[in-house]
Amino acid sequence: MANLTAEEFVQQILIDKIGFTKMIVGHDHVFGRNRSGNHQTLMTMAPYYHFTVERVEAYKSHRVLINSTLIRKLLY
Repeated sequence: MANLTAEEFVQQILIDKIGFTKMIVGHDHVFGRNRSGNHQTLMTMAPYYHFTVERVEAYKSHRVLINSTLIRKLLY
């Protein structure tokens, strides 16, 4: 999967294998080979593949950015 482009990942995995209809992504979400896909990529592909995309903005608490990296660090 690491060699798939963003477009190939959406088509082959998310559409063909999973059949998803909605994706919720973080403000800085990237995917695909060389991190080539992002929110705009998904928005462009959405009408063609009939799915919707929702983007979640960054969240800060006490001036600290809450993200998956921070959560993983706190868990381990």
